[in-house]
Amino acid sequence: MYRQGVEVVIVPGGRMRSPSAGRSAIRLCIQSWDSWIVVLNEPIFSDNGHLRLDLLQWSHRATEYVRRNRKKLKGNVLRQIASSGKPAVPILAQALRDTENNIRCEAAKALGQIGDPQAVPALIEALQDVDRDVRRAAARALGQIGDSQAVPALRVHAELLSEAKHALEQLNASDFPLTLAVQTLAHQGEWGVLVRGLTTETVQQAVCVLGINAVPMLIQALEDPSTRRAAYRTLGNALIGMIESTFMQGLDDNDAEVRHNAVNVLGQISALTVRELPQKLQDELAYVRSAAAYAIGRICCEHPLEALIEALRDVDAYVRLAAAKALGDLGNPKAIPALERVQLLDPFYNPQAMCYPVREAAQEAIQKIRARQSSEKHVS
Repeated sequence: MYRQGVEVVIVPGGRMRSPSAGRSAIRLCIQSWDSWIVVLNEPIFSDNGHLRLDLLQWSHRATEYVRRNRKKLKGNVLRQIASSGKPAVPILAQALRDTENNIRCEAAKALGQIGDPQAVPALIEALQDVDRDVRRAAARALGQIGDSQAVPALRVHAELLSEAKHALEQLNASDFPLTLAVQTLAHQGEWGVLVRGLTTETVQQAVCVLGINAVPMLIQALEDPSTRRAAYRTLGNALIGMIESTFMQGLDDNDAEVRHNAVNVLGQISALTVRELPQKLQDELAYVRSAAAYAIGRICCEHPLEALIEALRDVDAYVRLAAAKALGDLGNPKAIPALERVQLLDPFYNPQAMCYPVREAAQEAIQKIRARQSSEKHVS
């Protein structure tokens, strides 16, 4: 009976032998990467019409052998499939989702060598693979195939992979605009490709242009340990852009209800920020404490004043530096005694700049606070 698929031959170890010819080879019909069927070369009925039980037993043993040893056999089977050329493309595309990294790499390599454009969608999807070597192999394959539909995905990954950059050169598309690439992938729903590209700042900036349309994708990216850091940064920048383009404009809207709602939303955001940020001044990592201090200074909130003054005693010099600058931005004269102490005694010395950065920041903060006091007295 004819079976649609690609036939391969494997030679098992041990005592697996065909009952008639003493052969140890097993023929398989690969209908899909998940469907391997043992093919019998000999008729299942003898010349006198009797069912050949020995052949059925051998077929059962062969099937069990393939099932038990599938993991060991995959590489050999894949290479034989690849040698059949274009008929192998659908099966190799399925192999790009195999659980083993090396099999996915081999499948991508084989698809590139065959050069059939029907493999392009599967290879674009492989650009979001968790394994960097698989992504590199997919990019190389797309360059070998040379189909223009891969350009947007390759442009995004050119920021990460030299193979993608080289593929763009092969396609004469090195100057394809990154923003257009991001917009094209978003329109096509290729969010996974975009997520994998988020680890570069240029892609983050381009994704932010999508505004609210990018939010679901970015929230999904928060679940992936390999992209969640970049996703948080990008999502934050996208939300800031949305606030600036919507709620800030709403403050000057002709409709009083719109202005009222915009003020309420911004007030809720500010209240949440004021409540949560001071807690991060106690974070176990210095760079988080430093970022919290800078953020508090930017929002000019009086609530965490005591926490910032306490941060002037932090063991990390850059946290103390951030706290001093934040206190200067707040402009509260209650911070002057603590800042004067830091101005005189902070021990951190930067030999490259030949200065005491924290002392200088404290001095500048004192000057800003006093200048603000003087300005307020003049106004009153």
